[in-house]
Amino acid sequence: MASAIQRLEVVRAQTAPVPVRAATPQILRINRYTLRPDTESAMRNLQKQVAQALVQWGNPQPCVAIESMTGPKEVWCITGFESAVEQKQVAEKLEGNDVLRSALERIESQVRVLTGNPVTLVATHQQGARRGRAWTMGRGHYLVVSVSTGTQELDGSCYETANGMRYAITATRTRKDADARALAAGPDAHVFAIRPTWGMPARDWVLADPEFWNASPVAKHGPPPTSQFRKFTTSRW
Repeated sequence: MASAIQRLEVVRAQTAPVPVRAATPQILRINRYTLRPDTESAMRNLQKQVAQALVQWGNPQPCVAIESMTGPKEVWCITGFESAVEQKQVAEKLEGNDVLRSALERIESQVRVLTGNPVTLVATHQQGARRGRAWTMGRGHYLVVSVSTGTQELDGSCYETANGMRYAITATRTRKDADARALAAGPDAHVFAIRPTWGMPARDWVLADPEFWNASPVAKHGPPPTSQFRKFTTSRW
């Protein structure tokens, strides 16, 4: 009887959610693509091809793709890292994955026909530069992004590039909430929709919101390893 009880406790321990707050990535790599007129449909098809390639050939790091709902028509691809060391390791893994690299280069050449050269930037998380709730990568259905060069506190998690450009990011569950936050943040804030069929979610993103991420290729081919940003979170969005 004692051994049966012990086995039951082990099962409970393995299946119970661990209430650990998810971390905000310390470094972001962002590729910004500005769409030319009448290219939205073609861009969406190519982004789906990117996601399929990431899943099929083993992308070394989860990433999220977003499409602007307000402001200039843009697509952003965002990858988060815990440190510069991790960023370097991921780059080395991608460099060594010839099949994936070739597939992405082929798709990228087609994307540039629609958008021109992307703006690629690396931004570092700024502790104490935000107000409101921190952004958790992979949570929410919409992002509100404010871009500035000032020193004021910004709503959400703040990231700064080497040339002083600041990006404040916050997530919402609904478009209505996103529009309200963007309005409160000012004219430099824009609303983006997270596109689950474009990026590659980590396992913890899928577990937290399976209905939303069900459209991702990961749902069909199986999730990649759990991301660096923890398995569970005590709060949602």
